[in-house]
Amino acid sequence: MGKFKPDPDTQARYQRVIDLWNSGATAAEIMSQENYKTPASVHTTIGRLRRQGRPVNRKMLSNGAVKQGLAGPLDPFVRQLFELILREETNLFAISKKSGVDYTSLRGWGLEGVQPTIGNLEAVLNTLGYRLTIVPMEENDARERSKSNNLEDNQPRELRESAG
Repeated sequence: MGKFKPDPDTQARYQRVIDLWNSGATAAEIMSQENYKTPASVHTTIGRLRRQGRPVNRKMLSNGAVKQGLAGPLDPFVRQLFELILREETNLFAISKKSGVDYTSLRGWGLEGVQPTIGNLEAVLNTLGYRLTIVPMEENDARERSKSNNLEDNQPRELRESAG
């Protein structure tokens, strides 16, 4: 007896769910867009699709373990932070406990694109053995940046005359 094969409409719906999930949509968002009854039913569908070998990214597990499948456009610092977390093979509960940063905040950074405060970002980095530092830009970068900001035009007249 062969495997059950869903009709084309159901297959198209599954593909939309996979695309939404992989693009960072939450179960609640998928629920409303695809007329599921609960977010749990979306998670059930995602699990079934994974078991079938469909290409569904992993997000954050309920135990706080981070897997691939973060929110779409993340701040580069946050993306790098989650790459470090993956490399360390730790979970958000442990990081939360050690850093003092609330678990829901950490989860929001990765799954909802919430911007962390500098203090919280630094606390989590310190927990992982890293620190946030400020380094000078390369000379060419600094020159370009000053041109784009018109810093010379904002200087007092005396400074512009003596510089020129």
